[in-house]
This record gives sequence, C-alpha cells and structure tokens, in this order.
Amino acid sequence: MNETALQIIFALVPSTVSRYINFAMDLLLDVLERIPEGRLCWPTPDVMHISLEIINRKHPNAQYLAGAFGFMDGLNLPVSTSKDEAKQNANYNGWLHAHVISNIIVYSPDGTIITAVVNAPGSWHDANVARPVYALLRDKTPNGFFLIADSAFPKLGSGVEQKIKVPLKSGTRIRGTQAQIEQLKQESREVTVARQAAEWGMCALQGCFSRLYMPMDTHNPTGQL
Repeated sequence: MNETALQIIFALVPSTVSRYINFAMDLLLDVLERIPEGRLCWPTPDVMHISLEIINRKHPNAQYLAGAFGFMDGLNLPVSTSKDEAKQNANYNGWLHAHVISNIIVYSPDGTIITAVVNAPGSWHDANVARPVYALLRDKTPNGFFLIADSAFPKLGSGVEQKIKVPLKSGTRIRGTQAQIEQLKQESREVTVARQAAEWGMCALQGCFSRLYMPMDTHNPTGQL
C-alpha cells in the first residue's frame, strides 16, 4: 500500500504519514535486532540434516536432491532514480528496463531466511551479487550438502564437493553416453521442480511486506533493506 492510499484511508496529511512510517520502521528494526528469531545465521550440519529431510519428504522420488538443505534466488526491488548520475547508472537494470537494487536471499525449506546479500547495484548480475554466499558454501558447508538455485548461478564444484545444483540452461548441448545424458536431464528436472520453493518464498516476502513493491528512496540509504 502506498502512502497516498494511507492518507485517504486514515484522513492524514502526507507529512504525518511519512513521519509515522519512519517511526514504525525504526521500531521494527530495533525489535528485529534484539530478538533471536530476527538474526540470520548459517546452519550447522545438524540443522542442514533436518532441512534436507524436509526436502526429501517433499520429493520422495527424487534421485539427485539428497543433500539439498536450502534454496537461493535473486530479488530485484525498485528504487527511485538518483540525482547522482553514477548511482543512477549503477542501479539501472537493462534486462528489466528499470532502476532496482539487487538482493540474494537463501531460504531453508521451512521458509526461514538463512542469509542474504542486500542493496547491491541493480546492474550487477545475480552470480556476482552472491559472492558472500559462495564463501559460506566453501568454508562452512560440509561436502555432500548443497543449495538449489536457477541457472544464473555457478555450480561451485562437482560430485560430493558441488555446493549449488542448478537446472540445465535452455538449449544446452549435453555430451556423454545416453545414460549420462538421461541422468543429467533427470537431475535438471528434479532441480527445476524443487527450486520453485525459492519463487514462492520471494512472493511470500513481498506479499507480507507489500511496500517492497513500491520504489524505495535511493537518497535515503537507511530506509533500504
């Protein structure tokens, strides 16, 4: 809901609405910084085991999802244009033809946000924005565990050392024996089905906080994520 709608519904002038929204946002931030539930923390191996069991129960017939403990996806949020030409160019996404900030969010299968990279320039590709997540996967994730993502992200290894599983890109030429080709296609299908959870997570996030659909003020960095 935008500020104009709030003004009409509650018969308030613009200055009052803006003041109370900023006041409420400060209170929300203060509460989230105090409560344990508001903290983002990388899961331990024991927690990863619990998460992969949830995913395996959801996809009991999957052959290649054993070890998946979460989902990763990018989220572009609109921002207003900037008076600073450099910042305006940095936030312009040519694919979307819009000014946005890029964010990467990692979800566990129960909907908890594990970690996030926020407020990156909108012109950056998701694969570049996610570099801090790659470090967590390499340094704090045992072999055999991995995230499910889309084809915008790298696989980060192979075999038991692979940290991200992604579907095949459209039009990819697959080399190998017939059995190997069928295996790769089946794995791609399973990953494609499972990663829909990340899309639902993004929709749920913006559904709960519908103000995220409204452009954030690029001149007010404290009001961004």
